Amino acid sequence: MSRVTYLDYYQREEISPIAETSRGKRKLFLFRGYTPLSPASSWEEELSLARTPDRSHWVLWRPALTELEIPRHAIALMPNRGERPRQAAITLVREVWKTEKATTDLSPLLEILRTGLLRTFEIERLNDEVWPEEADDTTLLVRPNDDPPGWEIVGRKSRRLKGRVTYGIEMHGPHADFVRSLFDPLRTPCDPCLGSGIYGLPPDEPAPCPICQGRGGRWTAP
Repeated sequence: MSRVTYLDYYQREEISPIAETSRGKRKLFLFRGYTPLSPASSWEEELSLARTPDRSHWVLWRPALTELEIPRHAIALMPNRGERPRQAAITLVREVWKTEKATTDLSPLLEILRTGLLRTFEIERLNDEVWPEEADDTTLLVRPNDDPPGWEIVGRKSRRLKGRVTYGIEMHGPHADFVRSLFDPLRTPCDPCLGSGIYGLPPDEPAPCPICQGRGGRWTAP
C-alpha cells in the first residue's frame, strides 16, 4: 500500500493540517512543464517539495492558480522515513500522477520547460512509468514553421521518436545532446525536407519524406 496521501484541493475536508505546517517552509523547486488539455489549451505543471517543521512528513506543493482563484496548495504528503529529498520527490510525483491519471485523465508532459531538483531523465522515467502506453504511440506531433517554411517537431516524445528513427537509438535524458553532437557531423541533411524528415508545406498535410523515409538525411561517413 502506498505511503502517499493525495490531497484534492476541491475536497476541502481533505486539506491536511500536517501539510499546512509546511506552507511557510523553504521549498525545493522540482520542475516546470506543460501538458495538453485540448488542441487549444494546455496545463502548466510546476511542483515543489517541502518538509514539515518537525521533519515528520514530506509535502508536495503546486503554485497558486490565479485564473481558478486557487492559492498555493499542498497536493500530497507522506511520512518521512529518512529518504533523501530527490527520492521523496520521485515517490510523491509518481503517486500523484497515477492518481490524477485515473481520476482526471491527466496527460503526460508534452514539454519540460525547466528542471530543478529532478533532472530531465528522472522526469522522463516518471512519465514512462505512469504512461507506459505512450512508449507505444508512434504519433509525431508537428506544427507549421515559417522560417524555414515547413514543419517543426513538437514535444519531448516526438523528439525521442524522431531521434530513434534518425540515429537508431533512444534519445532522451542527459545524453541526447551528446548523441547529436557525435553523429550529426557524419550525416548530410535531406534537401527536400530540409532535414526535418517531414515532407510538404502548410496548409498541406505533413507526411514522411519519400526521399529520406523520415530520417531527415543520410549517413555520409565512410
